[in-house]
Amino acid sequence: MIFILKILFSNAFIHATGPDAARKSPDTMIIFENDNYRVHVLEGDSDYFLVTFSGLRAEEITTGSFFAERACRKLGIACAGIVSKNQDWYTSDGIDQAIAAVRLRARHHKIVYGYGNSMGAYCAIRYSRALNFRACIALAPKWSLDPDDVVVPAHLEVYFTPQMRGMSVRAEQMTGLLHIVIDEQEDIDRVHAEHFRRVYPEARIVTLPRCGHNVAAHIKGTLQLQAMLATIENPVEFQGALRRIRRSNIESLAFALSSMVERKPRIVQCALQSRRAETTGLRGFIHKHRRDIVGMMAFNHMRAGDKANCIRLMTNSLPPIGMAAHPHHRDANVLFSHIGEYVCYNPITAELSSSKGTVPANGFPLATIGRQLVGLAWGGHVTVGLDIERDSSSGFASIVKDGHYVSVLPSGEIVNNRTAKDTWEMFLPIPMASV
Repeated sequence: MIFILKILFSNAFIHATGPDAARKSPDTMIIFENDNYRVHVLEGDSDYFLVTFSGLRAEEITTGSFFAERACRKLGIACAGIVSKNQDWYTSDGIDQAIAAVRLRARHHKIVYGYGNSMGAYCAIRYSRALNFRACIALAPKWSLDPDDVVVPAHLEVYFTPQMRGMSVRAEQMTGLLHIVIDEQEDIDRVHAEHFRRVYPEARIVTLPRCGHNVAAHIKGTLQLQAMLATIENPVEFQGALRRIRRSNIESLAFALSSMVERKPRIVQCALQSRRAETTGLRGFIHKHRRDIVGMMAFNHMRAGDKANCIRLMTNSLPPIGMAAHPHHRDANVLFSHIGEYVCYNPITAELSSSKGTVPANGFPLATIGRQLVGLAWGGHVTVGLDIERDSSSGFASIVKDGHYVSVLPSGEIVNNRTAKDTWEMFLPIPMASV
């Protein structure tokens, strides 16, 4: 709470953006690829060579890029990016060949650094000696997923395969200065960081509060990478740079607000209404990218009987549905969930989905017209075969399918298996004319 107020009501907010003075770099080259890995190389004029490792289910698998490519390109960094096409912590066949290809490319540089995210952080540490890293930045790494090595949480058990047995990182595999960056409130990440430090006492654990496991989202960016690499060989300066970066990151501020929205809704509202929230772009960022925060604030207003503020919040945040000429424009109420998104109906598959910032091309927003629940199609509406329950005292509505309540998970996934209703099973009807 103090953290968010200090930033928003003082001059402590440091813009993480700025003039892009970087020049355009050549396209990357792929120097190795098999069914499991792809290795990119980007030419640059830095006096060091950077090796990056992509994380679990990384977007780079399909986009043809690699972790931190954009920042490296802008900064002119000579680098290689290893992308794993699988979810097996870089244990598939071919990793030794991929490492050898990188080592051959980096041989002309006296200084080599490593940088990995999550699953990729594990690989960066494990192959730090093989690649002769002088220093390495590892974001929320796991020491092992082998149940013989460590207690594995249920949500990670699914990734373990027999080929990963004995995957724990050993001291003889590590070298150089190792920065392990975690949110200390993430118990699993903290336990694994301690495992690394027990095996390799030179490892330094840097904690960034309220980041969750996805630390990379809170320190990403060109200037941010530049600051980290400029201080990577000085632990004290590196920690200071990282915390300044974290404090100036809009996503970090949004994350902090999201953790407070249910416990301290008035403080969140006050923070978002501040002048600094406007000048730093935080308010616009939340309305565009973190509608879940706006959704919970709107729910809080509705529970307090303040329907006007509820509608005002959602009017500024919800994506336009573009149906101003719809025949039911004046009498339909569109449903949105606690994550600040529409609930949409696909008439072909009869499935429900969240809008995720835009109304799906093959889905119709759910709305109430009188006592009927319908999907708003162009020029009319379609029946959906679902029942609607209204709570006249609170103003919320619930959707019932086959005797169960429809529930929207925080991820946006919609399930139909709840026998009781709470926040996830509640929806707010907003006049269509408002959106």
